[in-house]
Amino acid sequence: MAAMKLPEARAQRYSTKKCPFCYSHLAAAADRCSACGRKVGPVERTGWAAKPLDWQAYLVAIVCVAAFGWFVWYAFFSGKTG
Repeated sequence: MAAMKLPEARAQRYSTKKCPFCYSHLAAAADRCSACGRKVGPVERTGWAAKPLDWQAYLVAIVCVAAFGWFVWYAFFSGKTG
């Protein structure tokens, strides 16, 4: 009988969620943490807020790797002597 009620327990709705950065409690509908000001995602099944993906940091990292790759190619493999 208890095994049949397990999916119901997982499907429960939360009224609050916990910020993954500063561990403060927030309303379930909050988009930003009131304590630290960071963006938070929807509540996960554990009661924690999901960390949103930081696209800006990934974009900067990709540009830096591409620039370094171009530098290595230009400095060592372009065939220009100087």
